[in-house]
Amino acid sequence: MVSSRNLKLTLLQNLGNTLQRIIQLEQTKSDVRSRKAERKLDNTIGLVGVGLAISGFTASVATQYLPKPQQTYPQGYDISIASVMLSPAFILSFIVSALFLLALIYRFLRR
Repeated sequence: MVSSRNLKLTLLQNLGNTLQRIIQLEQTKSDVRSRKAERKLDNTIGLVGVGLAISGFTASVATQYLPKPQQTYPQGYDISIASVMLSPAFILSFIVSALFLLALIYRFLRR
């Protein structure tokens, strides 16, 4: 009778240990998945940051070295959005930014 109880107790302990190991294994798998997701998010945020920084740098440099408009505008004159969007500085900045935007779109579609 005593050996029967010991056997049942040993079986229950083994079952408990097995369940504990399974839970630890699943938690480890979940942690690995979440670390991979965090790494992808960090890389994406970094890519966006680099793209914005290079775009801003390009716009700053382009305004210094590209030819200036020949006509001057009177004070209070409102420059249209079309003239700003067609300026060489904006176009150059947009082209540089587009490369990073395409890389970002590729990352999202690849998931």
